[in-house]
Amino acid sequence: MKKLIIFLFIIGLFACEKNNSKIFNAESLDDLNLASIDGFWDAGIDIDTSYYMGALWERYTGFIGGIRLSGGEKNVSVSVFETHEIAINAMQALIGDVACVITEGTTNEIKDTWWYSSCPPNLVFVCKLNTIIKVGIYSPAFSSVEDTLYRTAKDIASRVFKLSE
Repeated sequence: MKKLIIFLFIIGLFACEKNNSKIFNAESLDDLNLASIDGFWDAGIDIDTSYYMGALWERYTGFIGGIRLSGGEKNVSVSVFETHEIAINAMQALIGDVACVITEGTTNEIKDTWWYSSCPPNLVFVCKLNTIIKVGIYSPAFSSVEDTLYRTAKDIASRVFKLSE
């Protein structure tokens, strides 16, 4: 019995190490299929696809690439960095650089490290592996779009994980 427990513990360690070493390849950005997110995009809206991520991300050391889609009052983006740590540091740099308050999420709404802002647009950021996912909706109140922001961010984070190596 003791040997079985030790064996299962060692297998668990290897499984954790394997997940921690996963990275998302920027070449898979189009495979995320961000234009079809259930319950996010309004029917009939023109979705603008752009690869311009903003000066902060593009000049940040370790930024590899990204994709940004916007339509109407909504937008999503995925930014890819060399490592998880670089992605976290880039997010911290963004927090220190913008006028709007971005707060780290403290609830279990999202399992990964995440942040939110209730300034227009209402935003949720998620660090999944070596990416920063951003979901935004222009709305007068964060509470009116909160569930959609969380659900969409979790959906994209799941897609990132599934496509990771």
